Amino acid sequence: MRNKKSLSGGLFSLLANDQPGFSGDVTGKNNFNNLPMRMRSQEGAALVVVLALVVLLAALVVAFFSRALLERQISASSANQTKA
Repeated sequence: MRNKKSLSGGLFSLLANDQPGFSGDVTGKNNFNNLPMRMRSQEGAALVVVLALVVLLAALVVAFFSRALLERQISASSANQTKA
């Protein structure tokens, strides 16, 4: 079995115990505080991007249903005028 420190780059460089602020614990318990600053900022940026996309999608859904409701009201009004 190879030593973790002998592998270069990728996940193994993050798991090496010589990284400042990283304990090497990969059990999933409170690892966010132990990640290097670069990884935390990348995860924070990804969170902001995902939240922005969710807000944009929600706005599009609200706009779609608002327009559909308006079209329905116009259609009903037009049908009532035709009957009269």
